Amino acid sequence: MKSYLKFLSRNKLYTAIEAVGLAVSLAFVILIGSYVVQQYEVAHEC
Repeated sequence: MKSYLKFLSRNKLYTAIEAVGLAVSLAFVILIGSYVVQQYEVAHEC
């Protein structure tokens, strides 16, 4: 873990790309999750 943190501190562009990718993927997971919950609630009401 220590060597990975050292690698990230040396490679700023790689770290930025990883952070942006993580944020985008988390946003899609939240979006899909909220859609699934909404569809489940609509189906459960019928």
